[in-house]
Amino acid sequence: MGYHPNTVTFTTLIHGLFLNDKASEMVALVDRMVAKGCQRNLVTYGAVVNGLCKRGEIDLALYILKWMDNAKIEVNVVIYNTLIDGLCKYKHVDDALDLFSEMENKGVRPNVFTFIALVDAFAKQGKILEAEKLYEEIIARSIDPGFCKSKGVENGMELFREISQRGLVGNTITYNTLIQGFCQVGDCDNAQEIFKRMVSCGIPPDIWTYSILLDGFCKNGKLDKALVIFEDLQKRATELNIVTYNTVIEGMFKAGKVEAGWDLFCSLSLKGVKPDVVTYNTMILGLCNNKLKHEAYALLRKMKQDGSLPDDRTSNALIRAHLEDGDKAASAEFIKEMRSGGFTGDASTFGLVTNMLQDGRLDKSFLDMLF
Repeated sequence: MGYHPNTVTFTTLIHGLFLNDKASEMVALVDRMVAKGCQRNLVTYGAVVNGLCKRGEIDLALYILKWMDNAKIEVNVVIYNTLIDGLCKYKHVDDALDLFSEMENKGVRPNVFTFIALVDAFAKQGKILEAEKLYEEIIARSIDPGFCKSKGVENGMELFREISQRGLVGNTITYNTLIQGFCQVGDCDNAQEIFKRMVSCGIPPDIWTYSILLDGFCKNGKLDKALVIFEDLQKRATELNIVTYNTVIEGMFKAGKVEAGWDLFCSLSLKGVKPDVVTYNTMILGLCNNKLKHEAYALLRKMKQDGSLPDDRTSNALIRAHLEDGDKAASAEFIKEMRSGGFTGDASTFGLVTNMLQDGRLDKSFLDMLF
C-alpha cells in the first residue's frame, strides 16, 4: 500500500504491546524501527523500559539503557527512576545504587521518586540502619545550599512525608536538617512544627536541635519564642555551650532588650561559662548600636584582661560608634592604635565613612588613614 510507518506509529504500537504484556515483541519492534531508520526518542524508549520493568524483564530494560547511551540519547530522570524502581522491586538493591551513581555522574538530578524507591527497598529488606542512613543523606542533599533554598526545603519536606508513611521516622540528624532548612528560609512556624513532630515520634532533640531553633527564632525576629525554649532548657539544667548563649545575647540586643542581654552576659561567670571573642563582639556591637559607647570601651578592657584579643569586628564597631557621635579625633586615634595590629575596615565602616565624606563631615585624609 506504500505506507511507511514513522516514529509515532512505532511508539503507539510499542505502547499497545506493553499493555498486552508482550515484552519480546516490544524489543523486536524497536529493532525493526532502527532498521527502518526511524528516529528513536525518549517517549519510545520510555515505553519500552517501562513495559520491560513491569514484566520483570530488568536485564532487557538495562540493555535498552545501554542502547540509548550508544545512540547518544540523553536519558532523563523518569527512565532512570523506572529502572531503579524495577531493580529495587526485584531485590537488586546494589544494582539500583550503582545505577543511581551512574545517573548522578551523568548529571541527571534525582527527584523524590528516586529516593523513595531506594529507601523503600532497604526498609522492605529489613535493612533499617541502611535505610535511615540513606534517608539522612537524602534530606541533607535536598536542603543543600547549592540548591535553591526554599525549593530544597520543599523537596526535603515532601520526601520526609512520603518516607514517614512507609514507617521510617528518621533520626535526630534528619530532623535537625529539616528544622535548619526551614529556619534558613525564615519559615520558623514550619520549623517549630517539625520540632513538635520530632518530640511526638520519640526522637530525642539534642543541643544542636535547640541551638538551631534558637538561632532561627532570634535571626527572624521571634525572640519571645526563642526565650521560651531557652528558659525551658535552663529549667531542665541542660548544659548549654557558649554558642547558645551568644545566639540569645545577640537576639536580645537586636530586639532592643539591652538590659536583658547585659544581665545574661554577666551571669555567664556564675554558670562557669567563659565568654569567647564572638561573645565580646556581640556585646560591644550591641552596646555601640544602642549609643552605649563608654560601656563598650569598658567591656573592651575586660575582653583584653580575659585574654580575648579584639579583632576587626570589634574595632569596626567602636570606630563607627565614635564617628556616629561625631568624635572624629577619637576615631582617628583608635584607628592608629588598631592599624598596628593589622586592622582593616569593613563594608559597614566604609559605607559610613563614604556617606560622611559626601556630606562634608569627613575629609579624604580620614579615608586614606582607614584603608
